[in-house]
Amino acid sequence: MSSSTAEHWLTEFFGWRPGQSRRLPEEVRRRVDDALSTLRDETKLPQPAAPWQIAKDGNSLLVHFLIDDIQGECLVLLERKQTQLSPTALESLGLGRREAEVLFWVAQGKTNAEVAAVLDLSQGTVKKHLDRVYEKLDVSNRLEATMCGLKALGLIADNP
Repeated sequence: MSSSTAEHWLTEFFGWRPGQSRRLPEEVRRRVDDALSTLRDETKLPQPAAPWQIAKDGNSLLVHFLIDDIQGECLVLLERKQTQLSPTALESLGLGRREAEVLFWVAQGKTNAEVAAVLDLSQGTVKKHLDRVYEKLDVSNRLEATMCGLKALGLIADNP
């Protein structure tokens, strides 16, 4: 049994197709089998399985194996982490590419003049992009936009 999020991540990192097979991708199955084989080998003490990390496109997937030595089963937990900060993550907020780039640099504490220099834009263009960011995010100032950006980048938690 798997969640739709887990299926998405398995597809993203392994090219797995849930419609073709309900089984795990071959690389993951091999690791599960290795973890379970230590339980069957009476000469070895079972060791906690260290998470397996796969990196792809500035993200990483941590695969945790929780082994039930009584039942001889293994639960696979997936955890996705962003390893590189990039403006593309901000596009998920409904921002265009340039708006995301502007917010990315603003969220890092850059002034409009500094953002303009980094992106080779005029300060007026940066201000226009920021105005559209405020409107799209339904915020009224730079701090609120920065908070939205930092949450989208996974740098701060979203309060319940």
